[in-house]
Amino acid sequence: PHRTPRTPPPPPPTRALPPCPQPANFLVTTDPDNAGRVSVRAVDFGCSRPVPLTSASGTPLYLAPELGVARRCGAAVDVWSCGVMLYELLSGRLPFWANLTPLQAARLKPYEILAATRTHEVSYPRAQWAGVSAEARDLVEAMLTRDPAARVTAEAALAHPWFRAALGFTPTPSSAARGAGAARAAAAPAAAAVCA
Repeated sequence: PHRTPRTPPPPPPTRALPPCPQPANFLVTTDPDNAGRVSVRAVDFGCSRPVPLTSASGTPLYLAPELGVARRCGAAVDVWSCGVMLYELLSGRLPFWANLTPLQAARLKPYEILAATRTHEVSYPRAQWAGVSAEARDLVEAMLTRDPAARVTAEAALAHPWFRAALGFTPTPSSAARGAGAARAAAAPAAAAVCA
């Protein structure tokens, strides 16, 4: 019998970032081809799943509060995870446990972590935030907005004045840079979608 070969289905869309972005999923280097600018690359896409997400996956410390509650989530969950990372990079602590180191917070049970992200206020203890600019705190607050519809988008986060002040330039998502023909650019999440 003669069989007609089937065309394979197109690959599913991929996430903008590794599942539940966290500091271990990024490499930072200087870019020798671009006056020593910093280049950030997302790594570890082995467990990536298509957007929109339909279930929670990742490290609980970095999961957005809507995961596990909403039926479908988009890239706004990645903005939340990046907000947790930015908070951690600026203060050395995690948003809901200013009295714990990240290693101590990682020992919490997943249900304790998820409950805190849904109910506790983000704290900004003076000791950890004294040397952090108002612009940086504004960006963290925008990224850690609980309502995904009100959360800053990835593009808006990258265009935030704090990035220009801290870096001396506005970061460009690598997908936009490729479209413009640039060889290298900073990695960044795609447009934030809203959970339904």
